[in-house]
Amino acid sequence: MQPEFFRLLGMETPPERGEYFLDLPQFVLKHDKPAGSLDSDQIKLRQSRVRSRPWSAQEFPELAAWLKAIEKPLAVAVDLMLSTAEDPEVDKQLAASFMQCPSVILGVDIVRKESIWEEPIGLFRKPAAALGHVHADPDPVSRRIPLEKAVAGKRYWALALEAFRLSKQAGSILETPEDLEVGSTRVPASRQTARSVYVNYAPSTIPQVSLKEVRRRDDAAMLFSGKVVFCMSCDSNELAQASLDAGAIGFVGFDKIPFNRFNDAEEPIGSHVLVKHCQEKLIAPAITAALERFLTGRATLDEAVDYLRLWITKNAVAYVREYTSVKERREVAALFLKVKDGLRYHGPLGIRFAIKA
Repeated sequence: MQPEFFRLLGMETPPERGEYFLDLPQFVLKHDKPAGSLDSDQIKLRQSRVRSRPWSAQEFPELAAWLKAIEKPLAVAVDLMLSTAEDPEVDKQLAASFMQCPSVILGVDIVRKESIWEEPIGLFRKPAAALGHVHADPDPVSRRIPLEKAVAGKRYWALALEAFRLSKQAGSILETPEDLEVGSTRVPASRQTARSVYVNYAPSTIPQVSLKEVRRRDDAAMLFSGKVVFCMSCDSNELAQASLDAGAIGFVGFDKIPFNRFNDAEEPIGSHVLVKHCQEKLIAPAITAALERFLTGRATLDEAVDYLRLWITKNAVAYVREYTSVKERREVAALFLKVKDGLRYHGPLGIRFAIKA
């Protein structure tokens, strides 16, 4: 394409040499040996066949080669703390894998107590194209994402921003007091807000009521009438009776759902690993497993709660054994077990899920 075409689109002209996406006909015509053994009609016929049934690489080697060629990602962002050496052999294998990946970006985080950066060890830094911060600020449930963070005289761009930059094959990020430029892309992010990008949550069509409203207004719990309430929030057990009085069929509540460490003043000490692993690796699949048993009719509601307790106990142990590279794994498992300790079912036994005709 002519440079003028990209200019009209407001884009930089990409380099002539590079790994660009080729569709199947282009790929086959470029790589097929001997040249011309497959024409465009034959390629289309093979495409239709592989879409209609299982196939093997031996049957359609050209398609297998094309899929292999285009599977390479533009950039690989690793949202894990690799700041400590674990099993030497496993670490070497992981580092070798990074060497085979294009544009690897590794995460760094702030150790709040010392106000220093927690960075990858040298073995992993060597193959990394960039480092990007994964610090959740101002709270672990991020409502805004600071694109830059600086402590101890060192600044890092956000992991996602570095991944975007490298995927675009852009050079250094240009900055003004009001925005950032990544290649031809302008990001309105002011220095006064730590270059923050704000999360615009889409409005939900599901009726919502806050715990604050339920505590403050007696009629707010009426929304629960005729429903099973699964209230996954800290200290939600105290709302059980009010919900049942308002007509709820059954109520599942919790005491604590911790993701964080706390200092002597009971202030949270942010830890990206604790938040991510508690929420994504343990709590989310635990809740999903329990609800699946109830919603498929394999368990009553109270039985599903008992199953959830067993699931948490079993998988807390399994997590510690599996995630040996996570130095906080025992702390993560201990926080997960606290969820089990405060889990309560309120209401009659034997409630089963049923779809009304």
